[in-house]
Amino acid sequence: MKYLWIGVCLSDEQREFILKGGAKILSGNVSQDALLAGLEQNGLCFDSINGYRLSHYPLFPHKVIPEFRWSRNGTSCDISVGYKNKKYISHIYKTKALCRAAKEWAKKNKGEDVTVFIYSMHSPFMACAKEVKKIIPNASINLIVLDLPQFMDLHMSRIKKVLKKLDWNKIKKHMKFVDKYILYSKHMAEFLSLRDGTWMVMEGSFDSSLIVEDTVEKSDDKLPVMYSGVLDTRYGIPELLEAFSSLDDRFELWFTGTGNAVKLIDAYPQFWFFAFPPRPALKAKAGSNADKYPPSRRGGIRLLLPLKAL
Repeated sequence: MKYLWIGVCLSDEQREFILKGGAKILSGNVSQDALLAGLEQNGLCFDSINGYRLSHYPLFPHKVIPEFRWSRNGTSCDISVGYKNKKYISHIYKTKALCRAAKEWAKKNKGEDVTVFIYSMHSPFMACAKEVKKIIPNASINLIVLDLPQFMDLHMSRIKKVLKKLDWNKIKKHMKFVDKYILYSKHMAEFLSLRDGTWMVMEGSFDSSLIVEDTVEKSDDKLPVMYSGVLDTRYGIPELLEAFSSLDDRFELWFTGTGNAVKLIDAYPQFWFFAFPPRPALKAKAGSNADKYPPSRRGGIRLLLPLKAL
């Protein structure tokens, strides 16, 4: 059996390239790496085809994103495709590059039993899997649905709304080639009109290495809710703040991350905000370890976990 992962894996060289360009490594990468590591720890070995999502030029300071080839573990074949990074059409260039990589991989593995996992309902990734299915018709295509594309940006411009609608039409066509779905919520199956038996719910992932002894005193009269990830207004953070402001003070809203909504969050003194923590801080709790990490504007580090890992 041959396994292929289509997503956003990064080589060390590419990670450095992205960070030097001023971009961030997104929380979705943390979730993906945990899933892939867990599958491989259980005996599966994946090749991967990847297309990292970057802002168009000049927001990201490169007109062309270079191709990266490497091996994650010494045996895998991994590629992150290169493409022209032009506004509005970088999507098209990336899709073509992903499809070329898919054809190359499928031709090498024709005749094998193949299982493909697509990480996120992203039309270029789905088009990539479709090319594999064309060459290897019995390939099993499995789509991990993290978010529904229509609801990932609540403050789109008119042009972007039109492009998003066109993209959604492409996604619906690509869904004909998907055999199974892995969802983060059962309500997604309803929205996508999926047949019974074609989907399952996986409510995120958890890295067991992050388990620590629970010594924090709990308060039954407080109900904390945490948002962790990119703090961007287009993801509904203004609406979230407004909704929680209408609740009583039993509910604590915690934020960790970075983005253009930080100043907005800071205007609400009743909510907690933590700077984007280094990975070791995910293990930190109030107490002896708290002094190792920068405090938030209202106290020490509490238990922090990525939202998609809860």
